[in-house]
Amino acid sequence: MQRNITPFILSASGLRIALGCLLLVVLLVYVPLYNASFMTIDDTIYIANNPFVATGLKPSNIVRAFTNSHSANWHPVTWISHMVDVQLFGMNAGGHHLTNVVIHLVNIFLLFVALRGMTGSTYRSLLVSALFGLHPLNVESVAWIAERKNVLSMMFFLLTVIAYTKYCKSKSKASSILVLVWYSLGLMSKPMLVTVPFLFVVLDFWPLRRINTASLSGIRSLIIEKAPLFVLAAATSIIAYLSQKGYSAVAHYSLYSRCANAAISYVLYIYKMVVPIKLSVFYPYPPTIPLWKAIAAGILYVSLFGLAVAAYKKRPWLTAGWLWYVGTLIPVIGLVPVGSQAMADRYAYVPLIGLFICMVWTLPDMRRRNNRMAMVVSAALVVVVSTLSLLTNAQAQQWRSSETILRHSIAAAGGNWLCENNLAIALRQKGSIDSAKIHLLNAVTIRQNYEEAWYNLGVLYANQQKNDSATGCFERALCIDPQYAGAHHGLARMLESAGKDSLAERHYYSALVNDSAFWLAWQGLGGLYEKQGNIDHALCCYKRAIAMADTSWESRYNLGMIYVKKKDYAGAIEHLMRAIALDTMNWQAWNGLGFALRMNGQFRKAADVLSRAVAIAPDSLQPHLNRGIALLELERLDSAAADLRFVLRLKPDCAEAHYFLGEICKKKGSRDSADVHYTQARSINPQQMEYGTRISHIH
Repeated sequence: MQRNITPFILSASGLRIALGCLLLVVLLVYVPLYNASFMTIDDTIYIANNPFVATGLKPSNIVRAFTNSHSANWHPVTWISHMVDVQLFGMNAGGHHLTNVVIHLVNIFLLFVALRGMTGSTYRSLLVSALFGLHPLNVESVAWIAERKNVLSMMFFLLTVIAYTKYCKSKSKASSILVLVWYSLGLMSKPMLVTVPFLFVVLDFWPLRRINTASLSGIRSLIIEKAPLFVLAAATSIIAYLSQKGYSAVAHYSLYSRCANAAISYVLYIYKMVVPIKLSVFYPYPPTIPLWKAIAAGILYVSLFGLAVAAYKKRPWLTAGWLWYVGTLIPVIGLVPVGSQAMADRYAYVPLIGLFICMVWTLPDMRRRNNRMAMVVSAALVVVVSTLSLLTNAQAQQWRSSETILRHSIAAAGGNWLCENNLAIALRQKGSIDSAKIHLLNAVTIRQNYEEAWYNLGVLYANQQKNDSATGCFERALCIDPQYAGAHHGLARMLESAGKDSLAERHYYSALVNDSAFWLAWQGLGGLYEKQGNIDHALCCYKRAIAMADTSWESRYNLGMIYVKKKDYAGAIEHLMRAIALDTMNWQAWNGLGFALRMNGQFRKAADVLSRAVAIAPDSLQPHLNRGIALLELERLDSAAADLRFVLRLKPDCAEAHYFLGEICKKKGSRDSADVHYTQARSINPQQMEYGTRISHIH
């Protein structure tokens, strides 16, 4: 006779081992991310090109995170977490990926604690945690640095659930305060948690059993109890909508399209949970949705909904799990469409837990089954979890770089114009210009009114000096979106290069009207004013550029050189040193600093600094010329002459080199040679009075 057994994991030591093994497996499954790079979609916008994140954890940046939205998002806690990463890892993408993985590991543990605390079931809670931790559909949330908001909000959501469970059992004020604190932090990580107060009503039904299932009494008081949570959710919804609308991120689709896509997406998420293949970072919104497809999805969705609700007495976990799935998906299901995606893997990070609860709690209780049944079920679960682990690892490997995940996404989802565009950006960055052009043309072929692809095509042509083609692309982008700041900036650059300064100035201003934080436009406008000799206006523009992008060496360099023109050499030295700190291998910044030091009378420092510029760019004329003049001031005549002769070998008509070589010859007593060089300098640049007066001083 076979006897019942208690699974090993129900013991304290077994539980610790099982949890430890699960977390270790997840850590190993995500190994490919530790050397992965930033993605061209959102990662650079959120971090590398985001001024108040890229400069790290500073009081001013923290204040800005709370008082401003960025990239159509208001999630200050997420921004602060990115700042902490920059503080710890700089721009090493592997460190940022590691943080996401660590938060995911914390979420697995917290999910186990939350479910066990609510249900009292150890092995079921552990199994749900394993499915959550190792499901391929969750790879996007973990592997995509820009989706820090997803894993972070999940962490605070689970802490909220744990605190709420304690509150329900103890009614303590401390627990109620913790519920509000954790929930607030969750909302400030990602507004998707706005339906949590409704979810808590579901949890009151099961597994907390605070609602009488026979009469459904007490619901009203439980809803009133959650009033502060509803207020927080409503306020966050308003802020989120205004942030999205302010960035034109709210898409416009017909009511039929939105409802049809929502019904289809609810079904597709379930399908992808069961068959997690052909996962894409972007699923394009379908141009048309056949009526039969919408009706079929709607019937299936309503049928599943009806079956789940009908089971509320005998199998309440089916009702609760289904409502968890449906309710937490509502903010991102597309009824209020944000962006152009039909659905997204990352949106399933929280909702999938509801489906896992439905499945796992339907399994037979291993404590009430014989050894044979326990072994069969356990073997099946091992196969499922092992398969998911392999699929998750394979999907994580696709996230090694932008190129790999975008190629994978294009193959997985047809007509993927967004991935075609971003793959082109990745290819352009690695120098594969022809391939980048092909993918940009694919993008505008699939979606002719895709302004960003036209803009990137314009940038590609501009870098190839094909200014007419670039101008046409920028103009096409502006026809689609007249407020596109990047296209205004690109067109301004083309007009400036064509000598149409007044038109260029107008487009620089248009770029700034539409995006006052667009530092490249401030920098371009400053360059235009500098070229026109309007130094004060240029100075103001460069300062604004630095205020927007403190990490740009070019902005610091431009500001430093403006101070040189104003003969404010102390100011020039300060900014040029900061430019060098941002890019130590930029010879122009070293040369500019050497020039400013020389003009400030610090000849020895100038010579040392200019030697660094020469070492970085040995064939560049300016560092040799400036070092030669500095060495002349230090009376190191032979070394100075060598630098100046090097300049004249490459550029025989350099008046400055002739003049200072004449000074060296004069100091050495070679008056005839000095006269030759002074004469050359005067013939090359007769407007420079000093060149002519030197000849008269010799004779």
